[in-house]
Amino acid sequence: MLKRKILYISLFICINFYLFSEVDIEAVVKRADALLESVSTYSTSEMTVYKAGVPQPTMEMEDYSLIEDGTTYSLSIYRAPAKMKGTAYLIIGNDIWVKFGNTGRIRKLSSSAKKNSAGGTDFSYNDMSNNNTGLSKQYSITLLDEKISVDGTDCYKAELVKRPDSDGAYEKLIIYITRDKEHYVKIEYVEDNAIIKTLTFTDWKTTGERSYPFIIKMESHTKDSYTEYKILSIEFESPRVKKNLFTQTYLKQIK
Repeated sequence: MLKRKILYISLFICINFYLFSEVDIEAVVKRADALLESVSTYSTSEMTVYKAGVPQPTMEMEDYSLIEDGTTYSLSIYRAPAKMKGTAYLIIGNDIWVKFGNTGRIRKLSSSAKKNSAGGTDFSYNDMSNNNTGLSKQYSITLLDEKISVDGTDCYKAELVKRPDSDGAYEKLIIYITRDKEHYVKIEYVEDNAIIKTLTFTDWKTTGERSYPFIIKMESHTKDSYTEYKILSIEFESPRVKKNLFTQTYLKQIK
């Protein structure tokens, strides 16, 4: 009789643990994505590359992004330093154009170039253009751990695997999302079962009705470098973002 009671109690504890620990991780990721998503965004920023711990000249940028009819548009314009001034990247879906500030020449890159370094940083062209599209739309999601500590903060840990029909640039991601505020802390990018770089989000601030990270750091694990992207100002659903900005005609006018 005692053994039976112990068995019932054990089953009760196990069942309740399962019920109360069950997490809809896809919904969590969607809510984390929503903090970063915007139909149109305008921002100014500074970006500094650190090679072997040594900072390189800081780059000042203006960024415009738009999502319309399922297509992502992105325009990044370098305003400083002098050698980068006028250089710009225009990305429409999988098409990439680069305008070189020193010559004024415009060159279209191949779609495979989206994985290449943007402006000598640790961010790829894809990293720079896909911030507003949401990982939940591109990857299948599996919960790995529902309470893992990252720098003293309890987080969800999940594995994201690229869907066959998606534009996701990486075969796999490992993501960490805070349990309390449900925002991204860290994303690890995996290729050939190795973590090739890590993206971290810090300095979260409230802007409008949402919280947003004002410092984003991409660290390479294949070379001794990392890039810190610091937002100076940001406008969501910005009236500054016009469709005619995302054209080669406008690209030619940038100085």
